[in-house]
Amino acid sequence: MAPLGLVQALVRRVPRIGVTRVWQRGIHLGSRLLRDSPPAKPVTSISYVHGTSDTPLSNRTMQQCLLDTTQRIPDEEAVVDVHTATRKTFSQLIKDVETLAAGLLALGLKRGERVGMWGPNSYEWVVMQYAAAQAGLILASVNPAYQASELEYVLRKVGCSALVFPSQFKTQQYYEILKKICPEIENSPAGGIKSKSQGTTGYPKGATLSHHNIVNNATMVGLRMGYHWKKGVRVALPVPLYHCMGSVLGSLVMAVYGPTAVFPSPSFEPRALLQAVSQERCTAMYGTPTMYVDILAQPDFAALSSTLDSGIIAGSIAPPEIVRKLATETTMRFMM
Repeated sequence: MAPLGLVQALVRRVPRIGVTRVWQRGIHLGSRLLRDSPPAKPVTSISYVHGTSDTPLSNRTMQQCLLDTTQRIPDEEAVVDVHTATRKTFSQLIKDVETLAAGLLALGLKRGERVGMWGPNSYEWVVMQYAAAQAGLILASVNPAYQASELEYVLRKVGCSALVFPSQFKTQQYYEILKKICPEIENSPAGGIKSKSQGTTGYPKGATLSHHNIVNNATMVGLRMGYHWKKGVRVALPVPLYHCMGSVLGSLVMAVYGPTAVFPSPSFEPRALLQAVSQERCTAMYGTPTMYVDILAQPDFAALSSTLDSGIIAGSIAPPEIVRKLATETTMRFMM
């Protein structure tokens, strides 16, 4: 992949075939541009191809998105971690990001090295996400439920220079798990861990997403959700940050458009989610189909979710009956 600064997005403006305004049960679902014209000439030699859209691709990095939004709304809430009662404005978030980025570099980590983030949803996860980006490090998202063998596989495959994790999560004692695959950690000096179980050379590396990829993903999702014009958006995020639904559609969309990201609990808990929605007056939530099934089954769902007007359902195929129920029996009239 060529460096971001050397890549230019190809913008093809094709004729507009038609515009239709879509309504359903009296609800305006927005304008849809209908086009069927192919690019004017073959584009197989172009690194990035911009499809049939009037919205140009962005060349901003993650930290540029966060900085721009902080300058625009410095005193608005960026992140609410309900579980730890942590509330941070954009100006507070970016200060924590800068401090952690400096700390990562002080450890001796070099630009382009990979850092693993191994843990459940938390404010610290979000800070780490942006601190790594600011320091020029590649963040490797590690499933917080991994046991020793799974962790070893990931560390070998990705080639992490450092691993960040909390002391524990549920039954996971992270340090004890790490010791199983790297017993030398007990007697190694800081920054000088030498493990006999290491030998990543020759192993295939994991796929790496660029800032260009995920910033534009977040930009398009935010546009579809109307975050470029809606005010006071507060998004409940029960989905895991180690997955792109949490870290891109959630915390990165927060940096691009400025909605408040609300984390109800370290991992998905139906009651904690509904209580957070009610307490924080969330206007949107993201979830997998099974998460929606669980919260719809709660007896006081209607009372606790009345502030919701939109949401995203993804991660697997959504059963039609669930989508239909969300559209007709809840206040979530706009689903994506």
